[in-house]
Amino acid sequence: MSVAAFPQEALNWLGRLPAGWQVKPLKHVVRVNPEALSDSTDPDWRMTYADISSVSLGQGIVDTEEFSFEDAPSRARRLVRPGDTLVSTVRTYLRAITVVREPPENLVASTGFAVLRPSSTIDANFLGYFATSDAFVNAVVAQSVGVSYPATNASDIVRLPIAFPRIEQQQKIATFLDRNVPFP
Repeated sequence: MSVAAFPQEALNWLGRLPAGWQVKPLKHVVRVNPEALSDSTDPDWRMTYADISSVSLGQGIVDTEEFSFEDAPSRARRLVRPGDTLVSTVRTYLRAITVVREPPENLVASTGFAVLRPSSTIDANFLGYFATSDAFVNAVVAQSVGVSYPATNASDIVRLPIAFPRIEQQQKIATFLDRNVPFP
C-alpha cells in the first residue's frame, strides 16, 4: 500500500520515511488477539495471568498471578505466545507495552491488552520497538475516548499505519536497538 492511501494527518506522526519503506495498516502485518479462552475452558485449567499493572515499559512483565480458569478474573482471556506484543488499550500513556520473549507456561493477558502477533513480514522485536515509540503511543492516546479512564479498541489500534523496511533491515534495526535500548 502506498503512503498516498492514508490521509496526511494519519501519517504525520510517522515523520519522514527512508526510501524503500512500506506503509500499511498495522492489521495487514499482525493478527490482533488471535487466541482467547472461551467460557467452555476447563475450570481447573491453570494459567499465569498478567494484567495491565503487571507490565512496565523497559522491564516487561514484572508480576503475574497463578489461577485456575474458574478462579481467574473475567478479563483473563487473551492467550499470549513468544513474540507477541502486548499494548494496553486503557490509559496507553502509562506505556504498559512489551514484547513477550519467553512467557511462562499458559500465559494469559487481560482483555485490557491488544495482543499483536506479527506476521512473517514483521520482526517481533521491530514491532515491539515500533509499538513503544512515542509517536505510536501518542497516536493511540489521540484516538482514546474518556477522561479519567481513556481507552481505545484493539480494532482501532490496528487501523493505524506502520512503516517498515524489508525484514532483514527490521532485524538489523531491532538488533541495534537491543544493544542500546533493550527490551527485557
